[in-house]
Amino acid sequence: MLKYRYDMNRIRRLQGMDDLAGPEWLAMSKAREQLGSLFCSYGYVPVETPVLEDADLFLRKMGGEMAVRMYTFTDPGGNHLALRPEFTASVVRRYLESGDTSPKPWRVRYCGPVFRYESETVWRQFTQAGVELIGPEGPAADAEILQLAYT
Repeated sequence: MLKYRYDMNRIRRLQGMDDLAGPEWLAMSKAREQLGSLFCSYGYVPVETPVLEDADLFLRKMGGEMAVRMYTFTDPGGNHLALRPEFTASVVRRYLESGDTSPKPWRVRYCGPVFRYESETVWRQFTQAGVELIGPEGPAADAEILQLAYT
């Protein structure tokens, strides 16, 4: 059994990570609620993906540039995992795993924490909110996303 000694003087919030409480938490909660309502009004349903995914999922989408910015580790089972640096790859993985059971177009919305190792002046954990429209192509689909972003 491993024993750890903690020096309470050295335990502190990690750089680039933040605690939200009181007015800050309320403001973030209100922003999430308002965005969720807006996305819902356009027909986007919520989707929640794991905060941990196979690191290759993100590396395939973003390449080596993202490799140095991801929080990765190998778990006790030997799996190479990453804290999600963005949502799109996870949402597409979810869609592909569902096979043909998801109706098209597939409109989903998400909001949650993402993690990227950045310089000391940038948040390393932050909230990302957005939508994915899978299925339709062309100007109408582009117009829908642009109208949603404008609104």
